[in-house]
Amino acid sequence: ATPVTSGATNQFNSGNHIISETPDPSYSASFSGDCDSSGNVILVTGTTKSCTLTTNWHASLANSAMAICFNI
Repeated sequence: ATPVTSGATNQFNSGNHIISETPDPSYSASFSGDCDSSGNVILVTGTTKSCTLTTNWHASLANSAMAICFNI
């Protein structure tokens, strides 16, 4: 696993990548942007991709989002 900074551009090699976080049964995750619904993104040299991982807490209506930007 490679740590990233939310909202910052992070450098990665081209290829297939999976966006994830440590699972917690109290939360459900969903992905948007350039990721598919499972958090997969294909990075190609010379492109910029952006994925957002949103977690929803099952015990309330609270939620949070982490934006991840890739610059290849």
